Amino acid sequence: MAKLARIQTLMVSGMIVLGALSFVMTPALAQISPENTGLVESARQAGYGETAVGLPDLIGRIINILIGLIGLILFLFILYGGIMWMTARGDSTKVEKAQGIILNAVIGVIVVLAAYAVTSFVINQFTKPETGLLNP
Repeated sequence: MAKLARIQTLMVSGMIVLGALSFVMTPALAQISPENTGLVESARQAGYGETAVGLPDLIGRIINILIGLIGLILFLFILYGGIMWMTARGDSTKVEKAQGIILNAVIGVIVVLAAYAVTSFVINQFTKPETGLLNP
């Protein structure tokens, strides 16, 4: 029995030491800057980064950012409702309140996803280079 305890102690100690060493090791910083590779000049020749962002693109980006933030907020509401449910300790009023929060957050996620789909479709239709309304 003492031998088994020693083996377990050695294994746990070894895992702790290896875990500590994994935080001490420094990563190999072998990044290459884009200026040294010629990628910046190639992108410039290909026409990237030279065109101004149009109004539909700007509006689309802003809407996508807002929809992402709303999605994050709804995720936090689902998390909050789940924590409330777990800590309700069988109190039916707290459980119902937590279920209501989760249900409303899920409905909100569905509405946000539908809004994202509609927005994405409309912005793509306006900004198509071949057949777009703003770029004939």
